[in-house]
Amino acid sequence: MSTAALSSLNPQQLASEAAVVLHSGRHVIKPSDASSVELYSVFGQGLLPRAVFMEPPRSHIAMAPGVLEAPLGRLAVAVAQVEELGGLGPQGVMGLYGTLRTQAQDLATGVKGYLLLTGPGALQAVFHDPVAATRWCLELMVEVRSLQPGSALQGVNDSVDVEHGAEVAVEDVPPALEAGSLSVRSGVELGSIEGSLTFDGRLCYRGTAYKAAGCLAAHANWGEVLVSGTLVNAIVGQSQHKSVLPP
Repeated sequence: MSTAALSSLNPQQLASEAAVVLHSGRHVIKPSDASSVELYSVFGQGLLPRAVFMEPPRSHIAMAPGVLEAPLGRLAVAVAQVEELGGLGPQGVMGLYGTLRTQAQDLATGVKGYLLLTGPGALQAVFHDPVAATRWCLELMVEVRSLQPGSALQGVNDSVDVEHGAEVAVEDVPPALEAGSLSVRSGVELGSIEGSLTFDGRLCYRGTAYKAAGCLAAHANWGEVLVSGTLVNAIVGQSQHKSVLPP
């Protein structure tokens, strides 16, 4: 079911756990569809064990993974804080954040990450690969600058790991967003975190690494990515392992 159909269900029934909702990802349903939609699956308690054996929804294009594909265990956690610097007003801010969230989700999906559902002002994603988490933060900065009129990509573009073939298309600034601008800062930590389902079928995480990533983001300067020593050691270890492999 779609987000609109989910909102029509009785919230008390969902909260009582009589039924379990699972987010099934973002999909383009038919080739003729102009946009993608968030889909959800609803299960009775007796049918929930079958959920892990079910195929994803049949659609034209799967744009983002569902909750059953979300990573668990020892993960790289990336937290990005977004600050509005222009005078857009509430509607403009929500429109701008919605555009940025869609781009952030596409970037996370491209490097096998999972974007969490957050309110305006923050973007959070988790990754199995620490390099992918850092790359997501850098590419997100590129996307933020592409939404600012007259901005140059100099500096941030040079920071993206071109060895992995990172390509970020710069789109025209939507007319409704030309009056405002954004700034972003990020933090990345590596560690074991736990996930749990929300009543609306999303996954939320908790753990020391999750909190540490938020603290790193809060202490970063705008336009900066702070990473922990644990994450740096993991990335260096990956590079050293690759260098000793036989050709």
